[in-house]
Amino acid sequence: MSGRTAIAVAVIGVVGTLGAVVIANWDTIATKFACVPALAVPASNAVLPQRLPDDKFALNWTFEWKACPAATRYHLFVIGPTASNPVVNEDSLTSATYQFQRSRGQISKSKTQGWTWKVRAYTNGRWGEWSEVRTFNVAPPN
Repeated sequence: MSGRTAIAVAVIGVVGTLGAVVIANWDTIATKFACVPALAVPASNAVLPQRLPDDKFALNWTFEWKACPAATRYHLFVIGPTASNPVVNEDSLTSATYQFQRSRGQISKSKTQGWTWKVRAYTNGRWGEWSEVRTFNVAPPN
C-alpha cells in the first residue's frame, strides 16, 4: 500500500467513525432541540371564570405546562376567538406556569367560546416547536 492509499484509508476510517458517532448520538442531539412543552392547565375545553364575588381581578387565569429540562425560557400565546391581538404574548417566562390577571373589563358573552393557548420552549439558543393548541372557554359575565 502506498503512502497516499494509507492516508485515504485512514481519512475514510475517521470519517466513517465520526459518521457512526453522529448517528449514534442523533437521539441525544435531537432531544436537546426537540422539547415541546406538554400543556397541563387549563384542560381542553375547560371553562375559566370571570370575576368571582371575592376576587379583586376581573380575570385571574392560571396556565401551566410540563417544563422542558434544558429550557431557559418559554413563550406563552393566548388569544380570544375573534381577536386580532392576543391577551398574552409573553416570550420571557422562566417558569412553567403563568398567572394572567386583569383588574378591569369583562369578556362579552359573544366572545366566551373558543379561546386558544399554546407554549414553546427556548432551548440551546433557539425556539422549539409550539405545543399543541388547546381550546378553552370563558364563563359568561356576571
